[in-house]
Amino acid sequence: MRKKLLSEFFQRFPKEVMGNDQAKYFPFFLAEKKWPGSLGFLPDLAALEWALFLAEQSPQWPTKGFERVVTASEPQWFHAHFRFDPAHAIMNSDWPLDEIWLQPREPVNRRPGKFLIYRNREKPSVRRLDGNEANLIEALNLGVPLGVILDRPGGPEFDAFLFHDWIQSGLLREIHWSESQ
Repeated sequence: MRKKLLSEFFQRFPKEVMGNDQAKYFPFFLAEKKWPGSLGFLPDLAALEWALFLAEQSPQWPTKGFERVVTASEPQWFHAHFRFDPAHAIMNSDWPLDEIWLQPREPVNRRPGKFLIYRNREKPSVRRLDGNEANLIEALNLGVPLGVILDRPGGPEFDAFLFHDWIQSGLLREIHWSESQ
């Protein structure tokens, strides 16, 4: 089956035409196929592998603004903008991709979630996000200041432990502090 599948893929997406971008089309190719229930995760797994590859290839940004974390005033925190490592991505899946990636031969059942693809101490990694962290990262990625996010009714909450983990893992690369506050 694997040889037939790859042969079909290479016919449809020839390297001569696609060049180095050929691999990024594999998840879409797999998504068009009908998979039995126990293999339904394959298109998402291929997309995850591509995202991990991109994470590994992304440039590493220097860290900035961390020296003011302890001394920043409340208004400065309110107006702070966060920049994450360019290697990160958030992926939705109906499958527990973190478990499949760690133990690919174990049987799994559908369990929808959001997953963070990122470099953890420079090594590509994936982990499941809870709703709060996913919403917080997504809003911060849009450039929304921290205080605006936290003031939104029903919006995500800031978690100091998450913040610490983001810094330690290398996910958070920069905090831009407003000088006018």
